[in-house]
Amino acid sequence: MKIFISTLFCYLTLVSLIAFEGKQTLLKSIVTDQFGSPCDLELEFKAKSNGQKTKVKTNITTGKFEQLLTTNEVYSMTVISPNYVREDIEVIIPDHKDAYSEYSKNFNVKKIVQGALLKELNLFNGNQISDEGKKEIDKLKLVLNFNRAIELITLQVNSKPQQEELQKHIESLGAYKVKFKVEISGSGNTKAIIGALKAK
Repeated sequence: MKIFISTLFCYLTLVSLIAFEGKQTLLKSIVTDQFGSPCDLELEFKAKSNGQKTKVKTNITTGKFEQLLTTNEVYSMTVISPNYVREDIEVIIPDHKDAYSEYSKNFNVKKIVQGALLKELNLFNGNQISDEGKKEIDKLKLVLNFNRAIELITLQVNSKPQQEELQKHIESLGAYKVKFKVEISGSGNTKAIIGALKAK
């Protein structure tokens, strides 16, 4: 009888916690890099509705992690590691009718290696750098701030006029101007490449 009462008490406590905090979802994931290898890193989840934060570490061998999150919530998931590019990934936890559910979603992040593509950018209107393009360059400055292993970012553009225009903007960045190199590479959007790493 005592065992039954104890079990019932634990069950009612769990139900009460779920009712108090809202419906819960267990996010089950595997994190891999651009080469398909599992990642050993830390992730921080920040809820959009209230700013509440929680951290989880992936399994060093498999890249797997599980994290209990609030159902029907939007999170910003931040990659935290000296070996991977710091970025914020939006994670939407879907709604469901039950008090508890499980949701599987895998993620891909960028390992910091020389020559790796950081992102493709739409910087220009014709041959003129746009205001949105300047904001994209500011975001790359943040990449350099958070990822100290990156010594140089190479920006690959399509033409000589674009190269000259972008180089002129880079010259206005103060101390950051030595962190960017602009080169002509062909067609399509501008590509931001990890051009060099700091010596260890």
